[in-house]
Amino acid sequence: MEATVITVLLVLSTIFVGSVMKGAIGIGLPLLATPVLSMYLGVPAAVSIVSIPIVATNFGQVVKFRRELPRQRYLAPFLAAGAVGVVVGTVVLVNAPVALLEIGLGGAVLTYLAIQTFLPPLVIPDRLSRTLGGPVGFLTGLLQGAVGISSVVSITFLQALKLERPAFVGSISAMFLMFSAIQIVALMVEGTMTLERAGLGILSLLAAAVGMAVGDRFASRMTVTIFRRAIFAMLAFLAAMLVANGITLL
Repeated sequence: MEATVITVLLVLSTIFVGSVMKGAIGIGLPLLATPVLSMYLGVPAAVSIVSIPIVATNFGQVVKFRRELPRQRYLAPFLAAGAVGVVVGTVVLVNAPVALLEIGLGGAVLTYLAIQTFLPPLVIPDRLSRTLGGPVGFLTGLLQGAVGISSVVSITFLQALKLERPAFVGSISAMFLMFSAIQIVALMVEGTMTLERAGLGILSLLAAAVGMAVGDRFASRMTVTIFRRAIFAMLAFLAAMLVANGITLL
């Protein structure tokens, strides 16, 4: 991958828009940025680049809500099993055919959107949270490692626990921070995290910071529901294109 001016502008603008989305509605830097960059740079390159701003944007939230984390009974098995899943998923990312990666990435986004839009909210009793933490964490890490998007499992699980906002934000931020940090190391070992991709990821940190600030202000000036629907419609289109392109490559 040659880092041309167009590539740099694409990365910066995509990370900026994804960060605006995260700042406005609380999700989705990887949910937006990974599919967009995958269409032009490929899934391995997109996951490598996006993993760096994911770590940066979630670190502050982990620090802010750190006092909530020890109270979450499910979190320790979730993170421990998820760490293993990330390593396994990264091996899949490095070795799987491009077509399957694109179909898997697009399918993960479409599944998440369908769950959030059409299914009634799930409810998981607190007594089951620790039991389910390990299996759900492994599946979350596997998806994060393989296609860079785990929201279909992670956010659905945490929403089903009916957590208060501090516990929810702290938990999801701890997950993204830990899993992405492990993935960066795994990608470096596998040789997928090249200096060029790492440089693009580091370069995008400023775009991420500005985007989150803009999104935070943007959310106070418009109806969040309208913004959320517009983003979801755009994501559905991008994900469908990824799946279609992957099928043509089979």
